[in-house]
Amino acid sequence: MSNRVIDGSSIFTGNDIGKDGLRKQVGTFYEIISGSVVTSVGQNPDYILIPSLPGRDETGLLPFYTQRIMVRTGSQVEDYNTWASSFRSLFVQNAEYIDHYSVMQNDYSSIQAINLYESYGYESLSKTVPPLSLLNIHDQDDFPVDVAAPAGYQMQQFLDQFSINNVEATMRQNLFFASEKIKDIKIGHIFPLDPNIQNQPNKPYNSFIKINTNSEALASDIGKQKELFYETKMLNKLFSFLKRTDGSGLDFYLESESEMQQVNVKGFVDFISNYNLITFSPEDDEKYYKDFEEASTFESQFLRLEMLSRVRDFVNDNMRARFENILLDGDTSPTLIIGYKIEKYTQTGTRPVQTVYVMTPENRNFYDSLLSYDTTYRYEIKAITLILGNSYSYTNIEENEEEGNIMLTFVNRPSLQMLEIPVLTQDSIITDIPNPPPEVVFFNERGNKNEVVVVLDQATIVENSSPNNYPIYFSGDYVSQNKVFRQQQDTQIQFSTIYTSNIYEIYRVDEKPKGYADFENNLLTIIGEAGVEQTDNLFRDLVVPHRKYYYLVRTLTNFGIHSNPTKIYEVEIIQDSDETYLVYEEFKFETVNNTSETKLFKKFLQIKPSLPQVAFDRDQINDLSTTDIYNTSVVGTDQDLVWGRQFKIRVTSKKTGKKIDLNVTFNLVDENTQPI
Repeated sequence: MSNRVIDGSSIFTGNDIGKDGLRKQVGTFYEIISGSVVTSVGQNPDYILIPSLPGRDETGLLPFYTQRIMVRTGSQVEDYNTWASSFRSLFVQNAEYIDHYSVMQNDYSSIQAINLYESYGYESLSKTVPPLSLLNIHDQDDFPVDVAAPAGYQMQQFLDQFSINNVEATMRQNLFFASEKIKDIKIGHIFPLDPNIQNQPNKPYNSFIKINTNSEALASDIGKQKELFYETKMLNKLFSFLKRTDGSGLDFYLESESEMQQVNVKGFVDFISNYNLITFSPEDDEKYYKDFEEASTFESQFLRLEMLSRVRDFVNDNMRARFENILLDGDTSPTLIIGYKIEKYTQTGTRPVQTVYVMTPENRNFYDSLLSYDTTYRYEIKAITLILGNSYSYTNIEENEEEGNIMLTFVNRPSLQMLEIPVLTQDSIITDIPNPPPEVVFFNERGNKNEVVVVLDQATIVENSSPNNYPIYFSGDYVSQNKVFRQQQDTQIQFSTIYTSNIYEIYRVDEKPKGYADFENNLLTIIGEAGVEQTDNLFRDLVVPHRKYYYLVRTLTNFGIHSNPTKIYEVEIIQDSDETYLVYEEFKFETVNNTSETKLFKKFLQIKPSLPQVAFDRDQINDLSTTDIYNTSVVGTDQDLVWGRQFKIRVTSKKTGKKIDLNVTFNLVDENTQPI
């Protein structure tokens, strides 16, 4: 769905002080009807507008337009002075009104958790050090690459070209690259790596968050965006201006959010007039991803002027220049997406722990590996959007009572603003993927009448995905379920065997279970340890012969993500005179018949007053044609009336002798006194 962006000052709510009232009388405006913002057109016949052609003025930093407009009285206006006074009250002369009405194209930005392989050492390390101190991978392989450099092709792909900090990237080269293949980082990434570590081709990191910035607008805007800011090498300065300076919060209605929001706004004129565009040095907490080399101080002086010249041409070619375009026709403002702002928060945090600006006119992937494993983060993606709106005013008002009109000047200036438009907010986590239920075998060693041996192994076959295939069996299961649903962004999850598990939960009950809940408080044991590979996954359980036991088993990954449970097994050791043997089979819960048979009692019993109870007492009625004037006292000729009395009616079954008592009160209601 397209996303309308409407200034709050253009939406009329009834409390409209400071808004352009002329617009509501004769132009296109917006109002709230039944909770929705709708477009309306003012058609007041008292005002007939005749605009002249606009004139362009290029003496300022950006060109602007002036336009004389004649406003004539309508045919039904009888008093000019009253009409003129009413007209003047619609707006404030020389006051600045703004309009940035635009329609953003569909945005398909996405956030996806990627698990490539298990690396328990590194995953544990990420939980003990500050995540931002970890090494990061960078952008996808569509950046330009220097294949002549040592291991250059991969170096450019994964590190150099998506980081302006080339020194940092060069220092990392020896950590990751040997024989043109990326090494396994696992635990040693912040220590000197053993040169004998095996190469891990196509495995840059074990897991990361993949953020794709993608909008329909990028396909059409790429040429103009590159021309204005990319080719002039001003994108990093523009984004640092967005980060380092205070903006103004203006209210906008965002159709994609279905609500009014305060949007951070920065002005282009402030950027080019007051910000240092000649020298640039990133601050410690900043990283600007771009595709060009930094301009020298000398080059930047010329590029600043070149950017201004190109922006002026953009304004001349695209600005809504006429009064009719803005107020009468409601044309949309031109927009350009100049990049994306990605903020990462802890789950309950109010300040971002990391902010990344992706300066690109193309659809791109950003890979975030600065993460604490098994920890939830909230990502907020905003499209940094340049909107060429308008700031206009009404000046030089001249009244002409003799001609029955008013002349005014419509001053129309460009309002070139950079808005942070929200496109996606999503909680994400990198954690273990659940295993399928483990494989279980039971056996008994000859002559050992009191021991069941449980042999456990991780499943090698992944379950087929199906709806609601990771339900809650025990009360604490919601913890793993929430993490997995959040990671996979679905309740129909995919299972995997890439996360080796040697941890098993074994549950046992000694009575025939009625449901899974019977196992919850009957955890027999947990075998295995996180990060320790077991070669002997078995458990010896002490039992009594000729008694049935019921077992249920599930695995835990290293970070405690449980699998679905196995089947329930009914196990029994049989002992005869000289040997023992074990019998086990799948146990299924008994089927409970929840159906019930009902009969409509209406077919067998009907309770209603007899005719003497409802007949009129004619001795109290003088004229039958006027019965409506009498109250309920004229109803009933029986000596023993039932009205207002309570009766107990007992029904006894002939077959079972069971009894049902019905407490019945008979009420007489006068229809004439009832509401219609």
